[in-house]
Amino acid sequence: AGEMLVPTQFKQQWVNEWNGSCGGNDDPNERMMALIVAKRMEDGIMVPYSDFFNHRNGHWNNAEVADNEQDKKFDIVAKRTIQPDEEICISLNMCKDCNSRTMEVYGTPEILHDNGIVERLPQRWHFKLAGKERTIDLSEKEDGSGELEISWEIEKPLPKHDTHLLEANLKHLDRFEKKHPENTSDIPDNEWRIIMEYHKALTMANKAILDTMVQDDYDEDDFNVDEEDIYWKRHDGCFDADEYLSLETFHEEQYKDCEDSMFQTLCYKEDPEGRNKCFDLDYHVQMCSDHRAHY
Repeated sequence: AGEMLVPTQFKQQWVNEWNGSCGGNDDPNERMMALIVAKRMEDGIMVPYSDFFNHRNGHWNNAEVADNEQDKKFDIVAKRTIQPDEEICISLNMCKDCNSRTMEVYGTPEILHDNGIVERLPQRWHFKLAGKERTIDLSEKEDGSGELEISWEIEKPLPKHDTHLLEANLKHLDRFEKKHPENTSDIPDNEWRIIMEYHKALTMANKAILDTMVQDDYDEDDFNVDEEDIYWKRHDGCFDADEYLSLETFHEEQYKDCEDSMFQTLCYKEDPEGRNKCFDLDYHVQMCSDHRAHY
């Protein structure tokens, strides 16, 4: 897409998996069928009916797909009242079973890569600008208005003097469109439509950021967040009783062995009843036999 546009490189993850662990080959028809399965599968398998639902976030996301391992089935659960004739939409990156996708930067480019679709608004974008990773959420102020608004994630917004980076992106995208006004290659028409749809989405996202930055009331300092406050809230959340294992038994001194280095206190703790062992640095749990702390 470009040096500063996402994706910066194309990873043939599904093709490599097909040729490797699946034992496939380079036959074009077989490879195409494998990619079609990858586009709609759930945890490596095709699930009838479940693959009917499209992806969309925001208030359009009205259903969840849950893997019910105990009963060996998939449950489709409504998140709210769904009106007659309303489209049922699931989320590919903001769902309960999306695991790390909800925390990682997994947005419009990644959904295109894994599912072959360009998500409708709202969208999440991740750009590398001015040497730093920037994440934005792009949405409409009102449905159907065409008036866009962006919200920066935890990162500090782009300084106003760096608008030339967005302008360079837009010039690059404009040159591509002028050079390829129509499909004159051997790319299938349906894939060409997806390429141009993604081109349009990239242009829209960059233009929305630029339009926001050139406004008179744009002040990058207004968007700053208290990163220390966010850190400690997340830190304290690691000790929620409902989320993580109980560390109460590890507080008993007879089960603890500590050593002090020049820089840190290293402790090994054991719960004889649960036959569990933990290791911490400076009284912050790093790892247990049955638990990996998230920090």
